[in-house]
Amino acid sequence: GQFLAVSRAFTDITGYTLADVPDGRAWVRLALGVPDDRADAVHAAMLSAHADGPPAPLVTRVRTRAGGHREWVFHGSAPRPLPDGRRYMTSMAVDIT
Repeated sequence: GQFLAVSRAFTDITGYTLADVPDGRAWVRLALGVPDDRADAVHAAMLSAHADGPPAPLVTRVRTRAGGHREWVFHGSAPRPLPDGRRYMTSMAVDIT
């Protein structure tokens, strides 16, 4: 899916801007370190976790643009419809490093 916005705190912590991670595939490739040939499959699995409602919080290691690592707890919403038929989800992360 397409990312519509990232917060200033996200950019301050990770070094990534919306231009760096315009979609989920770019996010799993850059921040989660998933190789290009597996990025689509990993991203699809992440989306399917939201299919029946909000997924359980997920603790994962995030790679920053500078090459460091942070431990984050991700929380996400269930998909919701937009007037034009698209769906959106919100997510947030807590840095527990």
